[in-house]
Amino acid sequence: DYSLLRSLDGSIALSAQPATIFPIKDALMYVPATPLGGEGKANQGENLFTAPNPPLGSVIRYFVRDDYKTLKQQRKDRETALIKAGKPVYYPSADSIRMEDREEAPYLLFTIRDVQGNVIRKLSAPASKGSGSVVWNFRLPSMAPAGTSSGNNPDDVIGEGGPMVAPGTYNVTLAVVQRGVSSVLAGPVSFNTVHLNHGTMPVQDREAVRAFAENVASLQRAVAAGQQFSAGLKERMRLIQKAIQQSNRTPETQLARLNQMQLQLQQLNEELNGDASLSRREFETLPGISGRVSSVVYGLFYITGPPTNTWQANFSYAGTLYSRWLEKLEVLNKELLDLENSLEQDGAPFTPGRFPRWKPE
Repeated sequence: DYSLLRSLDGSIALSAQPATIFPIKDALMYVPATPLGGEGKANQGENLFTAPNPPLGSVIRYFVRDDYKTLKQQRKDRETALIKAGKPVYYPSADSIRMEDREEAPYLLFTIRDVQGNVIRKLSAPASKGSGSVVWNFRLPSMAPAGTSSGNNPDDVIGEGGPMVAPGTYNVTLAVVQRGVSSVLAGPVSFNTVHLNHGTMPVQDREAVRAFAENVASLQRAVAAGQQFSAGLKERMRLIQKAIQQSNRTPETQLARLNQMQLQLQQLNEELNGDASLSRREFETLPGISGRVSSVVYGLFYITGPPTNTWQANFSYAGTLYSRWLEKLEVLNKELLDLENSLEQDGAPFTPGRFPRWKPE
């Protein structure tokens, strides 16, 4: 795709600046249709010919003048030059080896902001010289826990990100992050996002829709965090049970105390995720807090119209239930911390979550 060459009218000197962001075309905002039941040809097989659509979102094309190399790459370049010159190459020092091993590879960071200067999204790309492009799909960051992917998260179904932003004017800056330091190379460059406006249900107040979507995303983040934290409690309890059984100093009464905590955690998990004991046996069950939130998140991900009354009611009810659920989880966590302190005093085998202690005799 050489369309960006049309931007080179002589007013842009690529070699005079470390990086360039080319003018960004106005982009149409919409949710892509899936008439075949899934993305692309879905399950239609190879007999059905399809071609990929242009990327959905604002296409940000850029040019980077220089390569940003790691310390190891720089050393190898120096060694290659010495070999070509017929000069000796010496083994790197111990300090140099450590610095190379601890260095994170540099990368390009694109920061998208609205007209008020609020950061909307961050995108990354390899820090290599030459031309390239990144695509912003009009969405805020995903609220899923870092480094995880939830099966109920629509991010797994279409692209990445959270709720869609409102149409308007945004800008992007390009920086390079090298050894933990971010240096701006180009921008800001402004661009517009324009709604397609082919929706069945017109939106009277897009700002209200955006605010509701962000509130839902905030609750989604909190619920996902609760799921992760309660899963961590379950693993801690499993290992604590083994530690109590192995310890020759911890009284057996602690097992009964732990068992009560495990039952409480199972009850909390049922409130959060629904009754798995009945649902896996094909009984009809009420949705848990997570299920209510996921239904709203999933629905908002696929529409550009206003939220339904059912979604608003589910959001309000789930928020109330989750506030009460968090209070009970906090009490349970404090009880578990107290038990862990007792185990540490007894000299029981180590379990995750306890800070190691030792005093010389």
